[in-house]
Amino acid sequence: MLTAALPATDPRLDAPSVGGGDDSVSGGWDSIHTVFNSNAQSESELDPEQDNDDHDRSSPDSDGLTLSVERPLEAGGETVVTVHDESIFSSAEHEILVDGEPVGVTSDGERNVSVPYTKEMTIGLSDEPLSKTFDVQTDGSISLDKPVAQNRNVSFSLTVGTTPLPDTRVTMNGQSVGVTDDKGRVSARMPERVGSVELVAERGPVTANTTVDLPPPEVIVTSPVVLPGLPAPVSVTADGVGVPNVTVSAAGAATARPTRTAARALCYRSTAKPQS
Repeated sequence: MLTAALPATDPRLDAPSVGGGDDSVSGGWDSIHTVFNSNAQSESELDPEQDNDDHDRSSPDSDGLTLSVERPLEAGGETVVTVHDESIFSSAEHEILVDGEPVGVTSDGERNVSVPYTKEMTIGLSDEPLSKTFDVQTDGSISLDKPVAQNRNVSFSLTVGTTPLPDTRVTMNGQSVGVTDDKGRVSARMPERVGSVELVAERGPVTANTTVDLPPPEVIVTSPVVLPGLPAPVSVTADGVGVPNVTVSAAGAATARPTRTAARALCYRSTAKPQS
């Protein structure tokens, strides 16, 4: 019967060596395992792809989970939160937290959530140590319906990006003129003077402002023939639309018969201008 076995440690045997030439390492059998493990660790530390993967994760304890949102994030708007699980063995859904408050459970890894009226929002999971903080757009805009003129009721809308701004207080030259409806709309009467007004809207950190110019109305004599001493019909318009209840003057003398129409009677002269 033939048998074979590894030789026991024998002082007559030379210790094994790794490598060759002057860089060879000699020692006991255990030293081979130590050297190989040391080399493997160095290669792992120098692997740039592995290092980047670690930084891309939201948390070192997320167990392969990542969070993402649909952008842009507009205050008062909606977004979709996606939870991606890199594990092929997991199909679990997760409860979403927005600023620490539960807003619902994902379906197929997604959940629609409302964006708060804040400059930042933190999204996390109730069952995992994973969260991310995102910037929220809070710069609003005011869009006025045309035309705009003195003493006219003008409607306008407030938005952040494409999202309407409801329940937002609006001021004109520092005086409150109303609160927007659920579509982000409100109306205000322009002053009777020529010049400009400033509209400002605020809701928490969300702000919007614009300056509205009120140019002088245009006065036009509508009759092709004007005779001295006889009345001449005129029209008063602003931005192409008739302006009611306007007093006009001829040669510096104001007429004494303002009406609710844009027509006024002028005497003695064929030119007219609105009073400032």
